[in-house]
Amino acid sequence: MTSIEALGTWIGGIATAAAVIVAASQLNGELKRQRTESDRAHGSETRITRLLAEHVALRFKPLDLRGAQHRKVSFDITNKNDEAIENFKVSVTDTGAELGHAQQIYPGRSWSCIATVVDLSISVLPAQENEAGRILKQELRPKICLEFTTRGRNFRKVGDSRVQDVTSEA
Repeated sequence: MTSIEALGTWIGGIATAAAVIVAASQLNGELKRQRTESDRAHGSETRITRLLAEHVALRFKPLDLRGAQHRKVSFDITNKNDEAIENFKVSVTDTGAELGHAQQIYPGRSWSCIATVVDLSISVLPAQENEAGRILKQELRPKICLEFTTRGRNFRKVGDSRVQDVTSEA
């Protein structure tokens, strides 16, 4: 074998190794691009699901006026989405008392439950609607926890806070 043939063999080997390295680099870049697109699509789905979860509305009003105070509170939960919410639960954070639950609340529909002021740890709920409303808003709303599922993800909302995705905690 002449030195020219040996040099040709070496150059051919180096070229082959370079081609393998370039191909591996291109494959790695393509896989990274696909992962990024998948992550972006998943993130978009998560954002859409969170927006759906934000459209669950809670209203409450005093009920059962006896003497100078109300004895009960009505909770109305409305699903303002175009998809059902499932495994819905209303509870009080400081006592852990469950006020009610529903298997499913259909789009555009409401669900209600009634709790006593004792269940809610409220000492007095006066007869005057505006004063009772103020107490409910300032003292009760921060303690109310809504938990539900939509699109297979679990959510929790306490008081006026933003909805939290708690799927990984389940």
